[in-house]
Amino acid sequence: MANQPLNKEGHLIRAIGLPTAVILFVSSIIGSGVYKKIAPMALGLESPKLVLLAWALAGVVTLLGVLSTTEVGAMITESGGPYAYFKRIYGGNFAFYYGWSSLAVIQSSSIASISYVFSQSVNELVELPRLGGAWEEWTVLGIFTPLANLGVKLVAVALIAILAAINFRGVRQGSWLSNVITVLVIGSIVAIILLGLSISDGSMA
Repeated sequence: MANQPLNKEGHLIRAIGLPTAVILFVSSIIGSGVYKKIAPMALGLESPKLVLLAWALAGVVTLLGVLSTTEVGAMITESGGPYAYFKRIYGGNFAFYYGWSSLAVIQSSSIASISYVFSQSVNELVELPRLGGAWEEWTVLGIFTPLANLGVKLVAVALIAILAAINFRGVRQGSWLSNVITVLVIGSIVAIILLGLSISDGSMA
């Protein structure tokens, strides 16, 4: 079968090449904060060049983590990513806790936040429907407002469902989609950098 996930030895099939692996790694680093934090950073720093400098410093810190992970990945070639690394270094219990934490909290919250930021951006272009009135003020435990900005939340849920369905079809389909999205993201970041370097007389109002 084309989408068979395991080979004859029971190991995951290495179905992606080096370029796609690099792009997947890059896409795992670039998050929604790149777009969500530009406005408050510009408001606080009041200088496009300082914003870019902050990005550069954060990039250096991130690079140190990337190099460390790369070194571990070169030493431990088993399938499983961080789970395999933690299992070899800290033992099965630590790896078990990491695996479930990644499923229940780490990756889930990351996916939800990126999808929600995307939905908010869509809402800026096309106003999504809202319930309004008392429906939006209804709370659960006095903390959560599940019906507030319902249109934005439904778009986020739909986006997650669509991407999950594409990735469920196979590694190649998911990799192709990730390549396209990452290229668009990198292109937009390059555009932001060029604008930041070329425009220095904008209004901070």
